[in-house]
Amino acid sequence: MRKAAQDILSEDDTKTKPFSKHSSDYIVALLLYFMRPTLDKGNQLKSFTEFDLPSDFDSAQSFGVPIRGSDKCNQESECLKFPSYMRLLKSKWYEEGFADKYGQGGSNITFDVLITSETKDIVEQAYAFSNNSKYMSQFPFTPRWITNTNDIREGNGNNGRFLKMGVGGDDIILSILSSFKLQMNAASTIGNCCSNFHQVIFHLLRGGCGAEYGNNGQCLQSRNESIYQLCCQFKTKPRCVNDRMNGLREEFNDVNMTLSDAEQKMWDEL
Repeated sequence: MRKAAQDILSEDDTKTKPFSKHSSDYIVALLLYFMRPTLDKGNQLKSFTEFDLPSDFDSAQSFGVPIRGSDKCNQESECLKFPSYMRLLKSKWYEEGFADKYGQGGSNITFDVLITSETKDIVEQAYAFSNNSKYMSQFPFTPRWITNTNDIREGNGNNGRFLKMGVGGDDIILSILSSFKLQMNAASTIGNCCSNFHQVIFHLLRGGCGAEYGNNGQCLQSRNESIYQLCCQFKTKPRCVNDRMNGLREEFNDVNMTLSDAEQKMWDEL
């Protein structure tokens, strides 16, 4: 446990590549130890996942998209609009070689997207996206959304109101663990590494806990495109925000570019 703590607290590999810390066996073992359920709760988690995954689900044909919202976006991290996550999945479709394997058949190809969030409207936005003919006409596949139906979607890290409503602490923990378990089934996962929740997902994936061994996860912040390089603790780190905006304006050749403009233009220029 001491070795795991030392690894967790160690500095990132380089200051220019945040979130590049590897996952040692000690870290993964410690996470698994702390997250281990009782036999009864483990069986519940198994039944949750079996219920949510369709009978024809193939982990090799799926994306994992955990999305943080709510207080995370207001206080601790910049966040993307939902279509921007999907624009990244379009890029990943080609980068991961899915286009070579399945082609670009649009509505003729259905691909699973495991989507989880503590924010209720994220799933609603997902269905709104797939019902938007403008977006879907530019998309290489039709997403089949798979979400955690047992997630209480607490909205933030304060579970007090659920406890007052009679939701037990065990139920809250099961909700969290069931989202972890569902996200372990993707072939390729992206997430916002300003979120400790997403960092844990990536540690477990890099530790070989996922259904697809080659899935190590990818932080938005590790992308080359400025639009995805979200700033953590952005209110206290204006330099990060300024650098990101300067990068966006250079990429789009527009000195008056705003974040909203950039996110919209990614689709308009396809």
